[in-house]
Amino acid sequence: MRIDNQNGRLIGTLPVGSKDITWNTISCTLNEVKGKHDLFLVFKEGIFNLDWWKMITK
Repeated sequence: MRIDNQNGRLIGTLPVGSKDITWNTISCTLNEVKGKHDLFLVFKEGIFNLDWWKMITK
């Protein structure tokens, strides 16, 4: 996950890894970001289904 553009500052990664067809919930921790930014989900390789995602603040 990157901010501001597809080559912007990297704030987190989430390896998917599974070629299984079952639905799984996976999560990661993001680096702190201040201010308002566009979020880019950058997919590097592989084929998978993304059903939904959400951000939770602590």
